[in-house]
Amino acid sequence: MDAISQNSFELLFVKDRQCRLVYANDSLLRLLGKSADEIVGKTDIEFHSDPLLGEAVMENDRMVRETRQSLIAEEGSVAKNSKKYVNL
Repeated sequence: MDAISQNSFELLFVKDRQCRLVYANDSLLRLLGKSADEIVGKTDIEFHSDPLLGEAVMENDRMVRETRQSLIAEEGSVAKNSKKYVNL
């Protein structure tokens, strides 16, 4: 499974119930310009360059956990090159 996710162009990650990142694939790490050591174990607020983006992502995560319903939402992120991206 790790070999598949590490070779995917999709942004793949896993979070625990406290919204801490427990896994991020290479595509996500490249986009953020960070190593796994820099973000694993941290929340979106802690590793996003803009804490407000991190708060918005964590609020979406909270809604999914509480409702147990899937959610289609735009979530912003800022890449290492300072470009802003919107993820669905």
